[in-house]
Amino acid sequence: MPTKPTAKRRPRMKRPLPPLPESTWEKGALTIVLRMPPRILTPNGRPPHWAAKHRATKEARGKAKLATLWALRGAEPPRVLEYSLAYHWPTKRRLDDDNAIASVKAYMDGICEALRIDDATLKFRGLIHAADKHSPRLEIILHTHP
Repeated sequence: MPTKPTAKRRPRMKRPLPPLPESTWEKGALTIVLRMPPRILTPNGRPPHWAAKHRATKEARGKAKLATLWALRGAEPPRVLEYSLAYHWPTKRRLDDDNAIASVKAYMDGICEALRIDDATLKFRGLIHAADKHSPRLEIILHTHP
């Protein structure tokens, strides 16, 4: 019995990610805008291979450092005391609060490296969950000393 010829599937094209808003440094706050942290960096779930997690951590740390240096644009780093997180999720599905905070550890390490401060000196101020279907992102707001 002859078989039907199967139709070849075209490879599915990924849509390009929308551009992120620019990181800014306004009086009293340094806002670093980044993509959502990779799923591999969340503390819950099945543990990934250590090498894959290391690569993702190193990449996230580097991106945060570059975004911070870009926001400062050569200016003297401010004295940062507190930080807060603002997640802009694409859907209603989101991480719970403790995982949302823990998944930005690599980003915070990169930011602290750029600012030349110890991350143990920073105090967490708050977490905001918002919805933005067209431009999902994470904003790390560093509250500076006057």
